[in-house]
Amino acid sequence: MTNLQNGVPILGDLLLLSHTYYSIELLVNHFVPEWNVTLSFPLEEDVIWDSSSDEEGWKWAFARQEKFHLVRSLSSSSSLSTHENDGKMRDL
Repeated sequence: MTNLQNGVPILGDLLLLSHTYYSIELLVNHFVPEWNVTLSFPLEEDVIWDSSSDEEGWKWAFARQEKFHLVRSLSSSSSLSTHENDGKMRDL
């Protein structure tokens, strides 16, 4: 609903239900001077609204991402030695 940034009448006014999953849409734009371009970074996260506990609020439905999974193209991986490119994922 990126085109409705001033609110969504009626549906946007509904109460949050406890123990219900919701989706949060995030968007950041960042200008990269080296490329002379503004890049967009959209992200959607699932959360649970919990109003039944002492700590009312949002809880992430899934754990935070703590590792990157790098995928090399065939052209970039061809320059690696067989030992370095054995197909195993490595921690950064």
